[in-house]
Amino acid sequence: MVKNKVNVDFKDDKISLNGPRVHISQCKPVFEDLLSTLYQGNLKVAKPGARKFFKKKETMYISEAKNNTGCLVELVDEVEAGGASGKKGVFTPEGVEIVVSKGDMCSYTVDAVVNAANDKLEFNGGLSKAISDAAGPQLQDACHQIIKARKKLNIGEAVVTKAGGQLCCKFVIHAVGPQFDQSNRQGSIQLLKTAVIGSLKHYNNLQSVAIPAISSGLYNFPRHICADIIVNTVKSFSDKQHPQSTSLEVRLVNNDDPSVREMLRACQQFLGPSATQSGAIQKHNSCTEK
Repeated sequence: MVKNKVNVDFKDDKISLNGPRVHISQCKPVFEDLLSTLYQGNLKVAKPGARKFFKKKETMYISEAKNNTGCLVELVDEVEAGGASGKKGVFTPEGVEIVVSKGDMCSYTVDAVVNAANDKLEFNGGLSKAISDAAGPQLQDACHQIIKARKKLNIGEAVVTKAGGQLCCKFVIHAVGPQFDQSNRQGSIQLLKTAVIGSLKHYNNLQSVAIPAISSGLYNFPRHICADIIVNTVKSFSDKQHPQSTSLEVRLVNNDDPSVREMLRACQQFLGPSATQSGAIQKHNSCTEK
């Protein structure tokens, strides 16, 4: 109709028409009619392991949907308000998936979240208080029972309780991180490694676990050291200690930008450039998004 008179450009989710006004006025209604026949919707699947299930046969699902229904399908990990964030995680050589995320730990639909706990399992502030508030009194009661029997936990130790309340997970893994001691730097690092390994050892019957930057807050662990230890420990856990854990999905979750950046940097540094190429960072907003 207006061949060689109007340039059509598709970019930034927009259709731009450039040319003389008289020809643009002819083209615009055509595109408006086409767009009015299109429908876009999101199907949210909040089942543990759903991502791996669909990703394995992604090409087949997309091809079948296009051939049989004329629909274009895009598989994404998260759906945000205002747009989709289809970002992939990074896989260790043994197949454990690591995803760096920014968000509220209490709203994550995973099998278990890790609480950065103290040795008395008291929920005095920060992430631990947020988890306790979301879980309700039954979580504190369960922790009281543990302390009643044990008096206190060892630094580097991890124990498990059921979640409950408004938490979107099934279990809470309470990991007791160390204070950072500059005079005993290696001792502090080893205790943090022990806490991370203790958390991961509860992976049996779990497909997904969310881990924060343990000890980086009140316990003064430098963020970059904390990130290096956590990423390296997850990698070592999957590579050497538990090769059968290939179905595990580890989410490194924090709600502050500096911690998120350090976790992503550590993934890129220790897991290779694929961390950059696959964009191993996500935002997560509610229990229904998986």
